[in-house]
Amino acid sequence: MKERSRGEQNITQEAFLEFCDYAANYGHYMPNEKALIYFRDIALYALKLSRLIGVRPMEVRALYRDCIEFMPLTYRDDLTGKMKQEDGARIAVIRSVGSTAEETVAIRQTKTQSSPRFVYVGKDGAALVREILAYSKYDLIFADYDGNPISSTRYSDYLNRVKHKWWKDTGHHEDGYAELMRKSLSSDNYHNGVNPTATKKQMGHKHEDMSLNWYSSAPDPEVVNVFLNRQYKE
Repeated sequence: MKERSRGEQNITQEAFLEFCDYAANYGHYMPNEKALIYFRDIALYALKLSRLIGVRPMEVRALYRDCIEFMPLTYRDDLTGKMKQEDGARIAVIRSVGSTAEETVAIRQTKTQSSPRFVYVGKDGAALVREILAYSKYDLIFADYDGNPISSTRYSDYLNRVKHKWWKDTGHHEDGYAELMRKSLSSDNYHNGVNPTATKKQMGHKHEDMSLNWYSSAPDPEVVNVFLNRQYKE
């Protein structure tokens, strides 16, 4: 198995929003450069949705319009313990962008048998999804200007170019690659005490320990806190 980074797998929301604001104006394209403008915008939308739902980047880029169902969602309010409803959306994650023997870039089944799943977004997330659907030209929501699936190489190379220009222009050093958006969800869940089984289902993993061991990490202050506040067995 490929070794993954054990560093802190996250980016603050403030830094992410700053990156998005910068990326939205990247390139200073002329109005007639429609293909470049469209790719910039649709790639940024894909990154924003990845940040929100934490699915694999290649799964986000394989979403079709019929994967989205707007619906009221019932949930338990953590503060009151009461059941509530909120307008939101359910997203079916059932496909992935990848390579096949016949095509360099193609839509295929998800990565593993555990990968097909539903993920949910609340009111604000549903508003973002509606905005994306209004902008997208195709049934394949995150297709490029010509309606073709976007390869992982093209997508990651583009985000990397934007990131390095952002670093140079602003002095930032936070990362903003697509896979980090997935890792951020698991890390945020971990630090907020979310049931590992729920995180496993969100991420489409077979076992809870994969969500924890590979995607969640404890920063130094949290490790120190554990040592200083050890509770001994009585």
